Amino acid sequence: MDPTTIVLSPPRNPPATVIRNLAEPWSALGILPRAVGKLGPDEDGEMSFTGITAECRDWEALQTRADSDPMQAVHFHSVPAKDDLYLYQWAVQGGRRISVELGRGKLRYFTSDEFEPVGRYQVALMLALVAAADADVCAYGKDYEKELFGTVDPRLLIEKLRAGKLLTQWTPAVFLISTKLIEQADVEAAIKGNDAWHLKYAISTTGYHVLSQYARGGGAR
Repeated sequence: MDPTTIVLSPPRNPPATVIRNLAEPWSALGILPRAVGKLGPDEDGEMSFTGITAECRDWEALQTRADSDPMQAVHFHSVPAKDDLYLYQWAVQGGRRISVELGRGKLRYFTSDEFEPVGRYQVALMLALVAAADADVCAYGKDYEKELFGTVDPRLLIEKLRAGKLLTQWTPAVFLISTKLIEQADVEAAIKGNDAWHLKYAISTTGYHVLSQYARGGGAR
């Protein structure tokens, strides 16, 4: 079964700013809000969805709710992919966290005239997300599947890349790393040194290295 979790390093932007920054690029991708719910600790103290939802199909209303209640679970629907995704934003001691859970699998394999080959659409939505959050890294892959309410340490992610341990399985995977953290030459050397012939690599116009096992650096805008 393919991974469903997209996890980021701690975001610099607050929830309402993330929503505001996502409105234009996700709308352009046909990703629209449907409902909003609350996050909170479960009986074990772990973050979870409370199950309380309210319809919310307007970006401005969603932004207002994020201002008043930053512990959010937002249901989005991708119209072209005919699939759902869920954006989670919550607070922890000393900072904030953000992640996305993908739906039934159609989104991951969606293609169109604009988004070809497979995976390019997902890369595009992830690039919009990491830029909206102003996070250093964003990861999707089996190693992060159990980290839905966790985070990614940029330093450890880069260490794994350099050690050849970032992309060791032939499964869908996408990694976005800020160009402020590592130079292009170092990324290319890591790819070559580990004989990662299957790895697609590009640099986005928003300042992220795009490393993907099933998308040709696609969506790198």
